[in-house]
Amino acid sequence: MKLRFGRSGIKSARSRVQGIFRFTFLSSLIVVMAACGSSSSSSSSSAGSSTKSATTAVTTSNITVACDTGFFSCTPILVAEQEGFFTKNHLKVTNIPISSSTAGEAGLVSGSIDIGLGPDPFVIQSKAHVHVEAVTGLTTEYFLILANSSMPAPANATPAQLMQTLRGKKIGLVGLGGEGYTSLEYALGEAKIPLSAVSVVGLSGIGTPEFAALQSNAVNALVTDVAGAASLIGKDGIHVLVNFNQPGVFPSYLSGAANGLHANTMMATKSWIDAHPTQVKEFQKAMAEASVWMHQAANFKATEKIESQLTGPTLSPSALSYVTKNVIDSVMAVYVDKASMAAQYKLDVSQKVIAPIPNINVADYLAPGCPATAAQVNTLGAAGA
Repeated sequence: MKLRFGRSGIKSARSRVQGIFRFTFLSSLIVVMAACGSSSSSSSSSAGSSTKSATTAVTTSNITVACDTGFFSCTPILVAEQEGFFTKNHLKVTNIPISSSTAGEAGLVSGSIDIGLGPDPFVIQSKAHVHVEAVTGLTTEYFLILANSSMPAPANATPAQLMQTLRGKKIGLVGLGGEGYTSLEYALGEAKIPLSAVSVVGLSGIGTPEFAALQSNAVNALVTDVAGAASLIGKDGIHVLVNFNQPGVFPSYLSGAANGLHANTMMATKSWIDAHPTQVKEFQKAMAEASVWMHQAANFKATEKIESQLTGPTLSPSALSYVTKNVIDSVMAVYVDKASMAAQYKLDVSQKVIAPIPNINVADYLAPGCPATAAQVNTLGAAGA
């Protein structure tokens, strides 16, 4: 969802995570955008400017890919790029760093990028009247509810029971208009807890402000993402109360182990997908291979090193290790299914992010070949080139 439609709240507070690539890639971004210019030039680079290898006689396609440079769910793209999975699958990828889902949306709609991260497909359909389909998912990114010593976790309590302990408590949140708030409201609703039963307190930033709020009892609990949790867990008794990544707690939209936050998808317009079926399959396979590689224990350290390029130097080594472990130990999330797309659409409508789309068929927002299960990702990633 990061967004993704509501990422401005928590994402804006995570500028410390986003800034690492902005300067590094600025010059290359200007050059790339000047070279792309329009959707016609982007498409022609993919279809008409292909080159043939003299040794393999296999066509290599040029495509442009854009992902939020501060968003650690983009890790599979860097893995595919740096470990050679794009090359193996006959793709020459120009990786365009972007700083928000809004920029990804603009690039997809204008045609300056071929495949990119933006708000979910329904938002783009509603806002820009452009049909966009999920080509593949990204690594799971999810929210946790942390608590301080004022809220000890009852022994053997289920996540659903732990949610009930939030009644009457003060819950801190960075970005009251962002995705974290939306997710909290939705989760409370699923737990049959009215929003009026809790007090939501806006915080000024991730990390130090969150710790200060919990430490001083200005809040009893805190909604944060994995990177935020990594820097806080273990300080002054701060612990995980509820993990949205646990299966069976919430619908798949909120449960990463069920399917990840499926709106963390790489998308392309239907017109581009229809015109480039081979490139779509090659990209899907490269991403699946990257995900399988990431989940092999022998590659954890290398994955962590690649992950650090996205999370930046502000995380301590132990916190970075926590983030990486939770990314790669989570179920392979490079897939999107119809059920989770339906949940996304329902949430978009219920939160008034979009108006209902007439005659909606969520299956139409999944590109051909998009893996729908972790098993399909594993099969696709393990198959020969």
